[in-house]
Amino acid sequence: MRFDQNETSERTSTSRRPKLGKNFKTDLEALPRQPYFVWFDDSAPLESYFCDVERDDMFNSSYRHVFCGPNEISGAWCPNCNKPLLKLLDLDTSDPRLELGSGTPLRLPLLYCWTCNICEIAKSAYFAGVGDMDIDWFVSPSYLDLTMLVRLPANEKTHGLPFMYKLFESGSVELIQYGKGGCTGMFPYGGDYPLSFPGVRASLYKISDEVAEAIYAENRQDESMEYIFRDHNELSETRHQVGGEPLLIQKDIDLTMVCPSCGKLMPRFASIGDDNLDPRGFVGDKWTQVIYHFCKQCQIVGCFNQAD
Repeated sequence: MRFDQNETSERTSTSRRPKLGKNFKTDLEALPRQPYFVWFDDSAPLESYFCDVERDDMFNSSYRHVFCGPNEISGAWCPNCNKPLLKLLDLDTSDPRLELGSGTPLRLPLLYCWTCNICEIAKSAYFAGVGDMDIDWFVSPSYLDLTMLVRLPANEKTHGLPFMYKLFESGSVELIQYGKGGCTGMFPYGGDYPLSFPGVRASLYKISDEVAEAIYAENRQDESMEYIFRDHNELSETRHQVGGEPLLIQKDIDLTMVCPSCGKLMPRFASIGDDNLDPRGFVGDKWTQVIYHFCKQCQIVGCFNQAD
């Protein structure tokens, strides 16, 4: 794995978040830096205390983000389950709030599979070399290194391996790293898992500075802003989010990944929770999330799941 130790050895979870204005800290490892909650269907976003609704309604009417729906993307096929990958969120990259600029395909899909080992957590990989892991992994011949999750500030291997894919201008994708096997017909809904979940229009709403700061504190088990979570239970479970730092189930604030193409750190991009228009959710557990990182330079998406 190519990783510039000198580039990041002095950066910590605190130094990576300089203050902007009086209170709000931005995450230099996130793209976009400003966090947005994702809402779908006709459901109203949380009250204005949480989001800047008036500001973002104008943007949401102009850009077409789609939550779930059938996956017809070329190359987005689960090699383990022999079915389309789940399309959790499909973003319109022309939306300036995403800070993607030129060079990114028109659509940026967040893909995953919940019914196999496509991104299995490898406990035995902790501080271990690739040869010590008990999970079989595919890596595209175009990419020489197996990308593991790492921690900052140290170049430290950890207990997970991300599922990774590359975006192309044509709209197709190429799977470049994934775990093999583990396909099950029983998890999580006893053989009744859908090929896709109902697709609906999605909207992004800017998270207020105070709530973003509360999430930041909660991830560090800092109780100074606990009152926000105590008074607003809807914030206490994982929500869909693009940009910034989401509420992290495992509080693993220094966990990140390296791009297998350029060798640079991949900024955190989004987090998808469990809820959708199917009342069962993606896995039936509100304390699960898929965390996505994105290298804008190489157009590579990496992701992994966490659960409580």
